[in-house]
Amino acid sequence: MRTRTSESGVRSSRLSLGVVSIVCCAIAVGAVQQHSIGWNEASHYAQVRAIDHGTPIIDRYQRTTGDKAYFEHHYYSDKAPGLAFLTLPAYHVLRAAGITRPIPTVHMLVLFGCLLPAVAMMLAAYWLVQRRDPGLGTVVALTLGLATLILPFATLYFSHVLSASLGFLAFCLLWLERERGTNLALVAGAGALVGYGVSTEYPLALLAVLLGVYALWREAPLKAGLAYGTGLFVGLLPLLLYDWWAFGSPFHLSYSYVAANSSGVLGLGAPSLRRAVELLVADRGLLVVTPVVAAGFAGLVILYREGRRRDALMPAAVVAGYIAYNACYYLPFGGGVPGPRFLITMLPFLAVPLAAAYRKAPIATLSLALVSAMIMVLATLTGPVLATSQSTHTWWLRLRLGHFRTPVVTVWLFGLFAMLAIAAAARATPRPRVSRIDLGLAVLGLGGWYAISRVGPALLHSDLSSGHISGLIALLAIGIALAAIITRTAMGNLLAVLAGIPVVALAVRSFDHAPLTLVLAAVSVGLLVVLSLTNARRRMLL
Repeated sequence: MRTRTSESGVRSSRLSLGVVSIVCCAIAVGAVQQHSIGWNEASHYAQVRAIDHGTPIIDRYQRTTGDKAYFEHHYYSDKAPGLAFLTLPAYHVLRAAGITRPIPTVHMLVLFGCLLPAVAMMLAAYWLVQRRDPGLGTVVALTLGLATLILPFATLYFSHVLSASLGFLAFCLLWLERERGTNLALVAGAGALVGYGVSTEYPLALLAVLLGVYALWREAPLKAGLAYGTGLFVGLLPLLLYDWWAFGSPFHLSYSYVAANSSGVLGLGAPSLRRAVELLVADRGLLVVTPVVAAGFAGLVILYREGRRRDALMPAAVVAGYIAYNACYYLPFGGGVPGPRFLITMLPFLAVPLAAAYRKAPIATLSLALVSAMIMVLATLTGPVLATSQSTHTWWLRLRLGHFRTPVVTVWLFGLFAMLAIAAAARATPRPRVSRIDLGLAVLGLGGWYAISRVGPALLHSDLSSGHISGLIALLAIGIALAAIITRTAMGNLLAVLAGIPVVALAVRSFDHAPLTLVLAAVSVGLLVVLSLTNARRRMLL
């Protein structure tokens, strides 16, 4: 009886610490007030101001932004209206209170429209992970909040965090419905959430389709399909009514009236392998600025090999779907942003895979998370929005010069509450078991990330200037070599770490010489084969 009571007390204490950690993280992020407003934010801000005055037309604000649509001699925001509708009450109260200066007003709108959805996403990730991998919910939630693109975008008046949160909450409802048995109210609620997600960010339509397949994957799909479809329609109503109001038809999207999106279908064309690689390993590539995402990808493999197909397949479908979609878009990164913003939707779906990575290789995963957090915090505090001509080294230069894009006092507040969040997460998470394999994976992970972050942008730039694809081929070869070495190490062959030395050697300088890079990748693969054969022969002798 005492043992059960003690275990219950430990679980309750960890639950409280988990919530405290997320709340401290929210306070830290909420303290950050960005000093500038980019085109995307200005477009959302113009939209909410226009709607507050009873019109969708932003003619009086159109000079503040280049993100706008032109229809019948008037300007409109080119953004879906979901974020504006959600933050409209807050804006109305602020205007009534006489708070009209753009910077403080937008900051307050960010708190309501971006930070609160980010907190809801973190709590949902915490809840889901605790059910699938008890004890790891806090560290996963904090990883999402501090070590991914969710952090900088929770301080910017963009719609991606809100739409991603709505999509992930919809998935959690469907997951809960599968656990408890048929409950059409939960299915309809999921449809409504993802529907409003589409009303907030058009590309969430892809997730709506994937979640629809997930909802219908059952023996009797008809009723579930009707419930999901009804909820989806309810969630889409704000978008349909806005389009009818603005453009005279519920089926005319604002993107249709943007000149830049005239190519293909709303800017979408054929998928490009080069764009897909750029999204991952360019200067602002997802794996370069947030290498912990690679641990999430590895977690998908871990879950699948463990037989947890349900936990692996849906996140894998979301990841593959959004990378493929983004590789079709003419502007894959979405402008001068800290990373590929259209991939934010997939990040919370890596929660359970990240938990698997933390469980199997805690030191390796944590080391990548710390690097990711360092980069994301740096970007957030020194100004996440960079001109497309600027390198991410700009963040380091600003730090060295002490140039922050937020009041200095908020930098200290952020640091204080972020450290409190980390301390609470450390107390809430069971102490990991350190193994030699885990340490080897940590060395490979950090070395591989640093090498890719140096050679990836250089090779892609070399291809761009020469018009060749040799750099792309070299990058694919490096990726295959690293994946093979990491896989072999994870399977217990610690000597395989030595095979990574030639690839990691690329970090010595930013190589833009594709043939030499290919040679080093081939040498790594050759070493891996030799070491694997040697290890197998030694086992046979034993």
